[in-house]
Amino acid sequence: MFAGDHLGPVTASVSKPHDKQRRVPWLDLMALTANDPDHHWISVLLNRPTSPTKKGYNDRTLEIPIAEADRRHERAVGALTLVVDLFRRGSCEPLPIFPNLSPALFNGKSTSSAWNSSSYSPGDSADEWIQVAFNHATVEHITSLPIEPGDPDGSGSDRARRYAHHLWGAIESSLASDDETAS
Repeated sequence: MFAGDHLGPVTASVSKPHDKQRRVPWLDLMALTANDPDHHWISVLLNRPTSPTKKGYNDRTLEIPIAEADRRHERAVGALTLVVDLFRRGSCEPLPIFPNLSPALFNGKSTSSAWNSSSYSPGDSADEWIQVAFNHATVEHITSLPIEPGDPDGSGSDRARRYAHHLWGAIESSLASDDETAS
């Protein structure tokens, strides 16, 4: 943390921490930073502990760890530009970006548990609108959609992975220090 940090949005949830919960505080942080880069904003996500034996809460602080205001502004505007591009693309067709599956694909985690529901957590396949948009597709079908002309550049062997890496890669890189983005 830098001297002169300004607390931005605090998001609290009674659920255990999930990657998908980072999107909203991240987007708020990017908007705050783009609007007022002279302040070093931080955003906080609070969740219940991951274990019932732990007391208190889990907190994750999101920040753009760059001291220079102009570089923070550049990073935030770049992230917001990507989000606007995704919004425009999504206005033309349903994009294979999902709350649970996309961060799982980006992080190399189980796609089955992200897509299918368990007794504790609904997967993306439980979402009625996802089912309508993707014609009740299975995770195998979703993760085999071929990349189409006009899809974003980047890594990923299918559309779902390509879009997961496009969005979640932007989230990660916008929150990285200059040293981390140079490597």
